[in-house]
Amino acid sequence: MSCLLRSPYLIYLIFILFNAVLRCKMEMIPSDFCYNGQIVIQRRIDGSENFFRLWNDYKRGFGNRSGEFFIGLERLHKLTNSGPYELLVVLEDFDNDRRYAKYDNFIVASEKENYKLHSLGQYTGTAGDALTHHLGKQFSTKDRDHDTWEDNNCAEMCTGAWWYGNCHSSNLNGSYLKGVTTSFAKGIVWSTFRDYYYSLKFVEMSIRPK
Repeated sequence: MSCLLRSPYLIYLIFILFNAVLRCKMEMIPSDFCYNGQIVIQRRIDGSENFFRLWNDYKRGFGNRSGEFFIGLERLHKLTNSGPYELLVVLEDFDNDRRYAKYDNFIVASEKENYKLHSLGQYTGTAGDALTHHLGKQFSTKDRDHDTWEDNNCAEMCTGAWWYGNCHSSNLNGSYLKGVTTSFAKGIVWSTFRDYYYSLKFVEMSIRPK
């Protein structure tokens, strides 16, 4: 055996990669969701997919895995309750400024709790923390209003589906509006990066086991 193969770091790296691939297979995650030990759970790139959808669409998941898609709330619940997971959110605007936000303990509750954002853990990153505001909130769609605003449905008002409160500081399933817009809070918003009148070009959310 070569010195390289005896390296504890290399052995550890092989173990991590093998474990990630095995986890994807055991949990029936298609291989193209998985890379570098991560499972991609949502992607926005060009507005080709309609994200202003009903509850059952978000429960099951939808879209094209090579393009825009959402993995599904039920699958996301099962994954994040099978062990500790980190969440990575990568964001890019139309000036090609790319930022990220990472949370070290991401858990989504069951449908009995309307897929509540149960845990996020500690934030690190360059995009600012626009998700902790949603901690403890239930998921809402245009046909299932679980937000905390009694007089309105945030999903309808913000043309999306999310863990809305009253209403949001992030809206990554909002309309693809291509940068600066006159529509307040309806686009793909991460308010600590760009404001409520700006819809981002690219978003990718992924999780990986800790």
